[in-house]
Amino acid sequence: MPPTTTPHARDKSLYLSWLADSYLTAGEVEQAATVTGRALDLCAGVASVRPRERLAPVLRRLGEHRTVPAVAEVLDKARP
Repeated sequence: MPPTTTPHARDKSLYLSWLADSYLTAGEVEQAATVTGRALDLCAGVASVRPRERLAPVLRRLGEHRTVPAVAEVLDKARP
C-alpha cells in the first residue's frame, strides 16, 4: 500500500520506530535498518512530524553502522 493510503500510518510508524530502537539495543542492526526503512515509508505520507522526529535518534544510532549495506540504504532513504 502506498504511504498515503495506509490506515493509521502515523501510529504504525511510531510503533516501528520503537521496535527499531529495540532491535538496535539488542544488536540486531540489519533488522533495525529494515524496520526503520518501513517506518520512513509510512511517515512520508503523514502530516504529523512526530514520527520523523522519533526516528531521528534511531537514525543517528544506525549511523554508527553505516558500513552495513542495509543501514547505508536506509540512511540514504532518510536524507531529505
